[in-house]
Amino acid sequence: MKNSRVNSITYGAMMAALLGVLLFVNRQLAGALDLYLFWIIPIPVIIYCLKFGINRAYVLGAAMLGVAFLVSTPVTLFYVAMSVVAGMVYSWGLLNNKGAFFLIASVTMVSLLIVILSEYVFAAFFGYSIAEDIKALQEALASFMPAGMTLDDNLLRNMLILASVFTSIMEGILVHLVAFLVLKRLKMPTPAMVPLSEIRAPLVIKIFVAFTLIWQTYLMITKNTQYANTLAMLMTVMLFMCGFFGYLLVLTWLEWKKVPRNSRIIYILLFFGALLFMPMLVIMVGCIDIFTDMRVLMMKEIVKNGQQNQ
Repeated sequence: MKNSRVNSITYGAMMAALLGVLLFVNRQLAGALDLYLFWIIPIPVIIYCLKFGINRAYVLGAAMLGVAFLVSTPVTLFYVAMSVVAGMVYSWGLLNNKGAFFLIASVTMVSLLIVILSEYVFAAFFGYSIAEDIKALQEALASFMPAGMTLDDNLLRNMLILASVFTSIMEGILVHLVAFLVLKRLKMPTPAMVPLSEIRAPLVIKIFVAFTLIWQTYLMITKNTQYANTLAMLMTVMLFMCGFFGYLLVLTWLEWKKVPRNSRIIYILLFFGALLFMPMLVIMVGCIDIFTDMRVLMMKEIVKNGQQNQ
């Protein structure tokens, strides 16, 4: 017990010291590494949690925040804090035998929280201006557009929101893949791989989708535009969630109907095209999979037909 406590202190001190070096270099580079902290910091936190437990990781998290407070800016301190939270949430899921989808989704949600707080809620504190980003994007796209043609600001805002959501999803996947490779190399517990056909929407996603749809309906009825930007962000996140589960439903339906493989590509391309041109259709298909057992019933029929053909 004593050796375990000494080891946890030693490991924690080493990780905090290495973080201090990284943050010092980042400070000299004027915060150029801020965007990469979310990919780096969760990994040692995950290793520490698996080795010594979540309870002792709170001390490590406090030490990391203390080091960040001493050698970095308030903005970097925020990124460090959220990275530590992402690592601990991922570790909790891993220790409780959660699937890969939960692990990726948990990190993605933390990343989305960073985006919402830094780019919308406290944008002035972080020095972020969506108006300047829209202007920069307009100028960047001008060279590809016919002379005199400009894009609507709302469209460009939605493009930026989509880019933020894509980035958060990619960060969740990246942290998961790096953690898997590092943990496997260290011969530590790795997340179980779950087939896509067995992935079901957890309760938190069902609540989120239902809340967003109810809020959207309420704002449409009352014609309230005060929270339009926040709703646009939530609707974009919901679109991708529904798109993912809708895609699984479409794949299962194609297998159930025994559609020829060459024709399946057309259906899949049409579905992804609907993400851009018919988003409400994608949301409807996704909600069918999220709130019903239709995919489960189709999978049972597929298995039943396969057994009969043997």
